[in-house]
Order: sequence, then structure tokens, then C-alpha cells
Amino acid sequence: MRISRKQMFMGIAELAAKRSTCYRGNVGAVLVLDNNPISLGYNGPPAGDEHCKGNDCEIHAETKGCLRSVHAEINALHRIPFGTDCKFHACDLFVTSNPCPACAAAIIDSGVVGRVYYQAPYRITTGIQEMVNAQIQVYRFSPSGYLVDEKTGRVLEAS
Repeated sequence: MRISRKQMFMGIAELAAKRSTCYRGNVGAVLVLDNNPISLGYNGPPAGDEHCKGNDCEIHAETKGCLRSVHAEINALHRIPFGTDCKFHACDLFVTSNPCPACAAAIIDSGVVGRVYYQAPYRITTGIQEMVNAQIQVYRFSPSGYLVDEKTGRVLEAS
């Protein structure tokens, strides 16, 4: 069976997640422009820093997130090739879990993402509504391969 492009891009995000060295969770992201991947990201310590070694995470008291980790979405946004013509709201972002509030804010501020597709719910889901309020279309991949529109709750084909 031939998979859809959206399923293929989510598969690429899943593959990118396997590069993560984060002890607490592996997340991958791929930024797509006109059906072409232009940037990948995965979570982990900043480039050049030592990889995580288990329980050495510096945990934020309020969010319980790792202070060292650069999130996959941020890495993908920072790695857009210079000169790429990302018109306002032209890119799709595929990420293996929904963006946290800080990543949602960065996605909104970037001005280049029009649609976000995610697979697994993260423990903090407030970023979803923030992106919807900012007119970014947000879709969740269901386990059966369908898309759920986070604004309307409608189930759509993943074509």
C-alpha cells in the first residue's frame, strides 16, 4: 500500500527522532515547503555540548522540562537553509509530539508555518490552542492513520 505524503513526512520526523540523545524523550521534526523537506530537527543538548547521560538532566521546577535540551521544532526552524523562500504560513511542520507552549510560541513567531501535524500528545497541550488561535492549522495523526483537525475535531483522510 502506498502511503500519503503526510504519512511519509511523519515517518521522516520519526526517523529524525532516532538521532535524539535526550534521556527523557525522543522527538523529531521536519519542515516541508511545497511537498519538499527543507529542514530537520531533533531534541537534545546544544550542538557541541555533551550528550545526556541518563539522570543528568537539569529539570525546570515549573514545567518539569529539561533545561539543556533544544527542542526538535526549534532545531528545525533554525536550520532553514539561507535563501529559502518561506512565505508567511507556507510551510508544514511535522513533529512526533505536539509542540510545548514555548515551541508553539516560536512556531507562531517564525511566521513561516501554516500547518502543524503531530503524532503523540505531549504532557502539556496548551500550545495546540495557542497555534489554533494564531490561525495555524493543527492536525493530530490518529493511531489508525487519519488526521484530526484540532480546531473542529473533524476526522479527515491523511492524503
